[in-house]
Amino acid sequence: MGHRGYPIAPRPENLSAAQRTQKRDTFLVYAAHDDQVPVSAPNLGDYGPWLGRQYSCGTGDIADLAGVTASSANSMTGQVAARAVDGWVLGDPDDGTHEWATVEGGAGSWLTLEWSTPHTVRRVVLYDRPNQDDRVVAGMILLPDGRSFPTGTLGSNYEPTVVELPDAELTSLTFRVEEVSDTTANVGLAEIEVLEANIAPDAAVSASSEATATGQVADRVVDGSAAGYPEEPQHEWATLGGGVGSWLQLSWAAPRLVRRVLIHDRPNPDDGITTAILSFSDGTSIDVPDFADPGPTVVDFTPRTVTWLVLTITGVTPTTQNTGLAEIQVEGS
Repeated sequence: MGHRGYPIAPRPENLSAAQRTQKRDTFLVYAAHDDQVPVSAPNLGDYGPWLGRQYSCGTGDIADLAGVTASSANSMTGQVAARAVDGWVLGDPDDGTHEWATVEGGAGSWLTLEWSTPHTVRRVVLYDRPNQDDRVVAGMILLPDGRSFPTGTLGSNYEPTVVELPDAELTSLTFRVEEVSDTTANVGLAEIEVLEANIAPDAAVSASSEATATGQVADRVVDGSAAGYPEEPQHEWATLGGGVGSWLQLSWAAPRLVRRVLIHDRPNPDDGITTAILSFSDGTSIDVPDFADPGPTVVDFTPRTVTWLVLTITGVTPTTQNTGLAEIQVEGS
């Protein structure tokens, strides 16, 4: 699982005091070798905003889009079912207001998420309650079609437990507790994340030009590998002398709901994209003003239903000879 970088600064802090201290201590080991870090400044100066935050990236978390119900929940303390999808991986004793806790629940307790529209889901990430007594020893992810996926023992101290799914299209899923520790009084979860699939490989791919002689053709951008020239050119798309104005199009046979695009530029030091525009079949478009190096460049936007999208390159580095991409991912359903 990857994690977001600098753009998380304005988002809510979601780490406990202990996690923040651990992150600071780790960062200070690095900072000892970087004279640009103001280690003596309060809260490490400009670096402070990142210490109390940690947000995952890659596939998009859609748990907070669901309606949430549970076998029971402690409404007196605010540890209700919806706290399991509030985006905060926290719980008692650090902050009990950001977790779901049952009322004397154990094995057989459950949490169900329901969406109003279908979503293609690739994985579920579970965070157990962080206290030392209430522990999930075994659990199960249940899908509406009857399939089930065991979780094993959930990680402790905010360690995520990842359950992979076979790109299942669904409108609901349930986490059921199968076994708990002997000390458990009120089982629950600090957080559950439900991550959508990459639907780019489902699309037909076309481009302004492609290097067919070297195998660097358009559909290599959806082959699941972000590699490229000089190590593995067979995994990237390269144009033939293309620069500004070059484009790549993904087209789906049926309408798809999309909410995020991740763009991996070609990895060689010469061919670099600086700016681009994403255009969609619904008539909307989004400027991509800055490309991450190294990538991916992550473009988040309001979900929209489309049948195609086009990436048009509007700026390249002076050394670019053959612009292109190593990979493009589209998260949605």
